[in-house]
Amino acid sequence: GGTYISHSKKAKPDITLLSMPTGGGKSCCAGAVASMSKSDGRSIVLTHTKQLQDAYMDGLGSFVATVKGKDNYDCLHPAAVWGTTVKSALCQIGYKCPHRGNCQYFIEKDVVENVTDMAVLSYAYFFPAFNYAGLNLGNRSFVTCDEAHLL
Repeated sequence: GGTYISHSKKAKPDITLLSMPTGGGKSCCAGAVASMSKSDGRSIVLTHTKQLQDAYMDGLGSFVATVKGKDNYDCLHPAAVWGTTVKSALCQIGYKCPHRGNCQYFIEKDVVENVTDMAVLSYAYFFPAFNYAGLNLGNRSFVTCDEAHLL
């Protein structure tokens, strides 16, 4: 409850664990603790599934932003075959696509990197994007690993 969050703010531990049942309000707690963790309040929430990403988005609304894997977004280039996703689009091999500014994937990625205080990402997206594809999340003071036992 409130004592837990108050203690976390005062102690500023390196690792804080919270175990709650399904529907217990973990997403709200993650948002509250993240906003209190440091003065900048910028944080990352990592989830195991896209459905959990959606649950955070539904629960925290405009306070958070997300981006999913490139296979979840259609390529907008008119020459792309129907059903081509960003993952297999020409822009992935260096082509300077004139439609990049309207591409939902790149719009959401930009918001996650540069605008939002709380980024909600899946483990499957975060680890490869951060380690190999140059995902730049700047200085984030708090990371929530939802369903961390599944790592």
